[in-house]
Order: sequence, then structure tokens, then C-alpha cells
Amino acid sequence: MKRIVSIDVFRGLTMFLMIWVNDFWTLQDIPKWLKHAASGEDYLGFSDLIFPWFLFVLGMSIPFAFENRINRGEAPFNTWKHILVRSIALLVMGLFHMNMEMYNHDTSLISKPVFVIICTAAFFMIWNVYPKAESDKRITFKALPILGVMILAAMFLIYKGKGYDGAEI
Repeated sequence: MKRIVSIDVFRGLTMFLMIWVNDFWTLQDIPKWLKHAASGEDYLGFSDLIFPWFLFVLGMSIPFAFENRINRGEAPFNTWKHILVRSIALLVMGLFHMNMEMYNHDTSLISKPVFVIICTAAFFMIWNVYPKAESDKRITFKALPILGVMILAAMFLIYKGKGYDGAEI
């Protein structure tokens, strides 16, 4: 299937802008119109446009992805299974990474940067696409996702957060 360049360019631009605007919190004195609108404000900042663009380009890409899988002869059940696994992966990653904002390094066993690195490494262990391999490596490739799940479970159990009001989560 021939790729549609305009969708690829828009997807790339959107991903770049998502990374860019989500790093604004580290910057000072940036124009207000670039930032997300605060809760209760009646205005739309540039950053507020990026996620809808992402959803739009995602919606544009889905029919082509389905058609590509059908053309490869993949069963519809496998396509839906793939979508479900990816959706769960994104939800789990989002759950961990969005709660990093509330991470309380004062009461936690490990520092926030170490917690983030360990969680991210576990994500790769779980959702990496491992190559087909001989039996000795196959065991390792089967064990890594299991180890990743165990690591994420441990990170979930040791997580200590602090709410905006200072209460422990």
C-alpha cells in the first residue's frame, strides 16, 4: 500500500509539537498563548490544539492500518487483539507516567528519577517486539515481559504520592 505523505507529515509534526508543548513546564517567561489554558479559564492556548490534532491524524490513519492488515491476510480477531493490547499498554503507561507528577520523594523508597527509569525500562521489557530466536534466547525473550510485569507491580506497590493539598496518596 502506498503511503499518503500528507498524513505522515502531519503525524510527524503533531508528535514533534506534543513533545515540545509538554516540555513548557520546564521553561520560564513563555507567552501565555503557547500554554495550556488553566482550569476555569475561557480561552484556548496553542498547546490545547495539539491533542485534538493527534486524535484527528489517528482517525485518518486507522482505515489505512486496517486495510493494510486485511491485505496481509491477517484475521480480524488478530487485528482487534492487537488494538486491545496496544490500548491496555497505553493506559498502563499513562497511569504510571501521569502519576509521576504526584510522586513524593520525601516518603518514597527511591528517588523520582530512578522510579521513572525503572518504570520505563519495564515498559520496554513488556511491550518490546522481540525477534524470533533460537531456544536459548527464546527463553530470555519470554522471561523479559514477565519480569517487566513483576517490576511494574513492585513499582505500583512502593509508589508514594502527594496530592495537591499535601495529603499522602
